[in-house]
Amino acid sequence: MNTANIFLLITFLLVTLSSCTQEKEDNMDGIQKDTILQSVKDTCIDYRQQIIKVTTKGENWYFSTIEATNSNIEHNTDYKKQTSFPFTIEGKWFKIIRKKTNEFEIILFENQSNASREMNINLWDKNYYTCTRIFQKRR
Repeated sequence: MNTANIFLLITFLLVTLSSCTQEKEDNMDGIQKDTILQSVKDTCIDYRQQIIKVTTKGENWYFSTIEATNSNIEHNTDYKKQTSFPFTIEGKWFKIIRKKTNEFEIILFENQSNASREMNINLWDKNYYTCTRIFQKRR
């Protein structure tokens, strides 16, 4: 093979290999990276009423379920309602307010009982699920 043919072969291979692109992760099936990136994942607070502010880097997420001591609230049926702000979820001892696409507040009322309380706020976006866990101490 002469030098010109070798050069053409190498050029052809380089052009062919460089035209291969990897599919975007957003379009792939299976495991998805964290698209929510919330600022608070786990926290422990005392018995007094408190407000916890949570911000996210992602904006296209939704609440799926809220699991709280002695109650379970599901919010996975009508996601369109969650796009009107402020969006509020109320429980017996808490209130969650999504103020905008990348921010929500959790208001925990004073724990006047002799038992601690726990809650999991489950969020999802496409094929990614995450949770904000809160533990409130007893009085």
